[in-house]
Amino acid sequence: MRPARFAGLDGLRAIAVGLVLAYHLFPKLLPGGFLGVDVFFAISGFLITSLLLRELEQHGKIRLIAFWRRRARRLLPALALVLLACTTLALLVGGDLLFGISSQLAGAALFVSNWLFIANGADYFARDTPSSSATLGHSPSRSSSTSCYRCFCSLCGSCAGE
Repeated sequence: MRPARFAGLDGLRAIAVGLVLAYHLFPKLLPGGFLGVDVFFAISGFLITSLLLRELEQHGKIRLIAFWRRRARRLLPALALVLLACTTLALLVGGDLLFGISSQLAGAALFVSNWLFIANGADYFARDTPSSSATLGHSPSRSSSTSCYRCFCSLCGSCAGE
């Protein structure tokens, strides 16, 4: 099944990512930069929903195992590269970058860093909490979207008869 292309969304995603980057580089200049995260998640949700609906239309059901297999093939190679690069750099630099690195790696690899940081009292908006100084401090965004996909896709699969 070839995914439909929504070309206009590429530009919106680029703007959303640009807002988040601008916020991180100049937080006082663009205090609403986190809106980019919401826009990016909304676009991702739309794309996932359209993919699931297209599969339901073509096959009469949503094949969740096939869906998760495709997601893994798309995301895991890039995730492995990021984790390897960040860990290597943290080992080279040392110091605070190595604090809790094993739990950060496990959380990022299993897409549950958002829950680990929450359990450790992190506040993403504060600059002096565990997630702000963590080597993999931005991995909760992928974990949060994956948590939503787990719930949403399971719900869609249940409603569609899988």
